[in-house]
Amino acid sequence: MQLIGYLHDTIYSMYDKMNSVVNYTSSLTSEPFLYEETKIVAELRLQGYSDKEIRKKVVEDNIWGYKSIKQAKRLIPVVFRRMIFLDDNLTNILINGNEMDSKMVALYLVMKNNRLFSEFIQEVYITKASSNDGIITKTDIRIFFDKKRQQSKVVAGWKPYIFRKLVQVYINILFKSGLTCNTREKKGMVVKVNKEMSKYIIM
Repeated sequence: MQLIGYLHDTIYSMYDKMNSVVNYTSSLTSEPFLYEETKIVAELRLQGYSDKEIRKKVVEDNIWGYKSIKQAKRLIPVVFRRMIFLDDNLTNILINGNEMDSKMVALYLVMKNNRLFSEFIQEVYITKASSNDGIITKTDIRIFFDKKRQQSKVVAGWKPYIFRKLVQVYINILFKSGLTCNTREKKGMVVKVNKEMSKYIIM
């Protein structure tokens, strides 16, 4: 319980620093976690490459190893946009930290860029991490979206397929960031809490 409490307080601290994310957007329907891609770009920036040079390496040299160059072209602005919130300390954790800490920086960048996902982490993930069952289901995510539809005219105006896609994306990000495991569990995703996670990003 002490670890869960620490995790709860730390993510709340992260969330308090995200007031710059003011608008709801459904952009995550086409924006995956992009952990490896973000790490590669951060390393190149640290080596002194300009964004123009990095874009050339991604598109022409295919350093991300994508089968579709069109996809690489579409996603590199997403990575650049997320990295606006990186400082020297976070860059060092992203590149040189252990896997969990490094992924937490990447998760933080997603949260900084998406108010709805930030609120999902704070309102759903934190609650589940503090509960006895520790399971997040698709129904939990849908209930969260239903609540946001009631609170926001913007969210209320989205088509049903957007919410279906966001459910899939949220599940994928939770799993790839290490926040959950057993994504094929019939009951839902098991919230993953361990000592590494207790070291969440300190701003």
